[in-house]
Amino acid sequence: MKTSNPPIIQLRGKHFNPYQHRLDCWFGFRVSTPALYSSSTLVKCAVPKLLPGTVAVYLGDEQGIHGNSNGQYTVVSRGHVHAVEPSSGPVTGGTAVVMSVRGGAGFASAIFCRIGEGQVVQAQALSSSRILCTMPAVQKSGTVLIRAVEGAQGSSRGLEGEVRYVYYNEPVVTRVEPSSGALEGGTMLSLYGRGLEEGSNLTCRFGTGDAVAGRQETSTMATCVAPPRPVKDVVWLQVSLNGGADFSGSAVEYAYEAGATVDEVRPSAGDSGVDGQTVTVIGRHFGSGQGLSCLFGTRGRVRGMPMTSTAVVCVAPRGGPGAVGVSVSNNGVDEGQTRGGFVYSGDLKVIRKVTPSSGPLAGGTNVTIAVDGLRRAALSWTTERPLWCLFRGISENRNAVRGRALTTSLISCKSPTSLRAGETKIEIELSNHGPTLSIESAFVYYEGPEVSSVVPSIGRQTGGMVVSVVGQGLISRDPVCQFGPSIVQGKDVTSLSSSLLLCTTPASLLGSTVVRLQVSLNGGADFSGSAVEYAYEAGATVDEVRPSAGDSGVDGQTVTVIGRHFGSGQGLSCLFGTRGRVRGMPMTSTAVVCVAPRGGPGAVGVSVSNNGVDEGQTRGGFVYSGDLKVIRKVTPSSGPLAGGTNVTIAVDGLRRAALSWTTERPWGCVFGTSVVQAQALTTSLISCKSPTSLRAGETKMSLVDDLGNVVVKGKSAFVYYEGPEVSSVVPSIGRQTGGMVVSVVGQGLISRDPVCQFGPSIVQGKDVTSLSSSLLLCTTPASLLGSTVVRLQVSLNGGADFSGSAVEYAYEAGATVDEVRPSAGDSGVDGQTVTVIGRHFGSGQGLSCLFGTRGRVRGMPMTSTAVVCVAPRGGPGAVGVSVSNNGVEGETASGIVSVRYEYRSGMSAKSVGRSEVRTGLGSGSVYSETL
Repeated sequence: MKTSNPPIIQLRGKHFNPYQHRLDCWFGFRVSTPALYSSSTLVKCAVPKLLPGTVAVYLGDEQGIHGNSNGQYTVVSRGHVHAVEPSSGPVTGGTAVVMSVRGGAGFASAIFCRIGEGQVVQAQALSSSRILCTMPAVQKSGTVLIRAVEGAQGSSRGLEGEVRYVYYNEPVVTRVEPSSGALEGGTMLSLYGRGLEEGSNLTCRFGTGDAVAGRQETSTMATCVAPPRPVKDVVWLQVSLNGGADFSGSAVEYAYEAGATVDEVRPSAGDSGVDGQTVTVIGRHFGSGQGLSCLFGTRGRVRGMPMTSTAVVCVAPRGGPGAVGVSVSNNGVDEGQTRGGFVYSGDLKVIRKVTPSSGPLAGGTNVTIAVDGLRRAALSWTTERPLWCLFRGISENRNAVRGRALTTSLISCKSPTSLRAGETKIEIELSNHGPTLSIESAFVYYEGPEVSSVVPSIGRQTGGMVVSVVGQGLISRDPVCQFGPSIVQGKDVTSLSSSLLLCTTPASLLGSTVVRLQVSLNGGADFSGSAVEYAYEAGATVDEVRPSAGDSGVDGQTVTVIGRHFGSGQGLSCLFGTRGRVRGMPMTSTAVVCVAPRGGPGAVGVSVSNNGVDEGQTRGGFVYSGDLKVIRKVTPSSGPLAGGTNVTIAVDGLRRAALSWTTERPWGCVFGTSVVQAQALTTSLISCKSPTSLRAGETKMSLVDDLGNVVVKGKSAFVYYEGPEVSSVVPSIGRQTGGMVVSVVGQGLISRDPVCQFGPSIVQGKDVTSLSSSLLLCTTPASLLGSTVVRLQVSLNGGADFSGSAVEYAYEAGATVDEVRPSAGDSGVDGQTVTVIGRHFGSGQGLSCLFGTRGRVRGMPMTSTAVVCVAPRGGPGAVGVSVSNNGVEGETASGIVSVRYEYRSGMSAKSVGRSEVRTGLGSGSVYSETL
């Protein structure tokens, strides 16, 4: 296979002698090639095969490399195109696609996109890994291959790889069912038209804002769910087949309206198994269209007869016994909100639920019994024909207690006493020895719980501490703890055994006080007769530890902890981080003495507990100091070659050493081989200014004393970089409210923590992105000074140092559109001139008009309140019109677009290349030009 000759480089110097030494060119420290002698000041070398990247070049002989690097040599990877997004678009073209490049190192010349075997279009390199192309129009749908090529009109070789792109015919939407829905959204819509299955990612857009994912069903039908909307509105509904990159020119209207709400059903009950039972549904926002209907749970949907906007008449469908919810729909699809229901009553009468389902042997538990199917039977509950609750199985007697009907489906009674624990069946008797109701659930009797102690018995007022409740008979699936007036249950109470409950204390409603603690085994219906006392008190708070430091690895170091609300009981203790808890000796309510446990070097928090369990609040700590002195962190960790960066160094283990930092015996910060004076801010923080450096890269750091001895060292390093240069910002003007992404162009802009400064305002974090060494993306902040010109600078180290160079960025009032004259024109026609009336219009090259998704066109400035534009060709429908002064800001630059231009169906399409403009503001010629 034929191979190409390797590249040749030249090295210039002096005293080259081919007879004295054999010369070699070294590429890095591992690869070399023989040097070809040309003269005493010039040698040439062939470049060996190298991996992509930059290496230093040295000149050496058989004794090794001599001198510093003679320069650098860079091998550039061509890169590989592996993806495109979106991967489809309409045959009309105009779709902006982004190709992803893997392994590239930038582009040497202009970049183009080759579409198939024919068309070549100009591309834009967004970064070394992303290329932007605008797809041209084609005659027919189908799949094409896209390649990225360099050079004039793609004459040079291209990047490796190619991606597939699918052209499809633009979809057409003709109708939507239903054509209206509730403000809350959630309505399932069916869209009908043509060409709805050729794309791969269908999206529905409601008006100019909300876009939601849809689903293709056939080539003529798709579905999507309407999103919510805050107010009543009629919006245009369009579809996209490529995930929202391009939307259909055709659209249909969809109306948002208040959803139907049901408040009451009259009558609210009827017979089961019967047809023709008419009910009146009372509520709000009822419509009068063909879709008006009533939904009776899962029994069926029936047509509704409108009476008013608050009343509709429906015939209940036949149904078996039971209760169902009733809702009203205005479009026959939505299920509206409801607070009304309908009960189908029959002969079947069943107990559905018993609450609570257990109680103590002593009886007296208030039991509520939910019953189905008692509408007619309830009418017979009178004093002469009393209602009885029968607790079967607890003894040989009937064990009947008097019941009370709360509603037609709820009965209340008190459980009788029982001689033994266990399960009993419940029946309801309508009168003495009359008909009874069957049941599948049961009522369980248990022996009443006994509480003997709680550990700990004191705790802070804020609650949140887990205490152990000790006693007998504490097994339960629904335990409850009662602390005075406060109840805790659910996940805050756990029954571990018959003798132990764990309860999380609630916050005290009465401040520092003593409350009775009782327990319940049936969800709070009955509480234990026995109780124990639990004391709430102000929690111990630590303000200071004296002394605040000591030696590591040493026992017996006594400290005095200063604070508030310290107790004097046996539980008084000090907690030293994770080093251990020790007994405390009480002095006063504001001071306690403790012996610090042995510990290794480092700082720990110190807290005090009055009960030996709580971990109190603290603002104090204790530092274990030892011989180990280590640099823990350098902030910032980078700075420019010019030096002068204020660097803060966090150091561990310097309690004693810090005592020697004086004016007479200063310490020094070492940056590689350079030493600058250090200043002790605290016993663990040191400050110094970085010195200048001749080369970029990482340098090790350490601290030395006045004799030059290394006192502190570590693995932390400081990275020098060449100061960034800012040459331009695009666009260089923007609205006062900010929020626009601008491109900052320059050199040396690579950073993990970039910052942009617009005059007095700083932006960083997610609002700044370093794309390459020559490009930063910054989101502009709101102007603090109104319309003004500010200096734009950048920082690569989190704002510690900013670039010496700067560019100007102008804030101005954003363009606002008030009116379009005329406000309508013909669809499918070129050259229709309109005058846009508003405020704050500029006169620069970026002045443009945006007609919804139809396109952006150049504007001809007339005054600061008027601009003339030629409307782009468009299909029938209304679009929002906005004006941009910089050619970048979108249709929401001035807020919500409220001015629209309507394309009306009418005369056949014709092309107008030039229009004469005559207004009260002047006259001239306007040419249509798509930006």
